[in-house]
Amino acid sequence: MNEIERIIENIKDPDWGELVKEGGLIDMYSRKVTIRHIATNLLRRFFDELKQIELTSITNIEELTTRLWLMVPAVKYAIGRNAAPESFGALISKGIPIVCKPGDDEEVLKRFTTFVNIFEALMAYHKFNEELMKKMRYR
Repeated sequence: MNEIERIIENIKDPDWGELVKEGGLIDMYSRKVTIRHIATNLLRRFFDELKQIELTSITNIEELTTRLWLMVPAVKYAIGRNAAPESFGALISKGIPIVCKPGDDEEVLKRFTTFVNIFEALMAYHKFNEELMKKMRYR
């Protein structure tokens, strides 16, 4: 199982130690994405959308899931423009069906919160790894 599959698997039942520790799944995935030059502002746009959904749609599961599903074509567009690697698209397009899986609203919210937290950790590691790469280039 690759990092994306293992990260997505953690949406249902997160092992935060495995996910967010230095050298953990998100850190390792971030290194690969950073090397492939995904722009921080692109990650930020997707993260901002997740935070906006969290702020405005948290009490309406139907609206929450609709807005999440709309992120799938947005990430495909970014891939089509060569602004994002396929693996980032996989995180979005394979993660969102797990989050939006029909069932108990409380479980959907729990999975959504986990997805947002995973994305937040990805943002943090991406910025860290991006700065590390800059330092290495200017040595």
